[in-house]
Amino acid sequence: MRASYKQQLWDRMLMDAAPIVDHRTTEILYHRAAAAWAYGQTLLIENGQGEKVDLTNLFEQYRMLCILKGDNEE
Repeated sequence: MRASYKQQLWDRMLMDAAPIVDHRTTEILYHRAAAAWAYGQTLLIENGQGEKVDLTNLFEQYRMLCILKGDNEE
């Protein structure tokens, strides 16, 4: 079964920002980022290169891209 465009977009954005993340953890991190965003919290993870990635910010960017693409149903 092929992943949806939205899932592929999230996976690509997250794995570009944090190369240590694999396909198995992108869905878990999506749900955690969405919850943190909804509650006005900030969720940070290590990217494996000594830096932190703000998943709530990445989630906002992802949502904006989906809206601009016309696919904003969650």
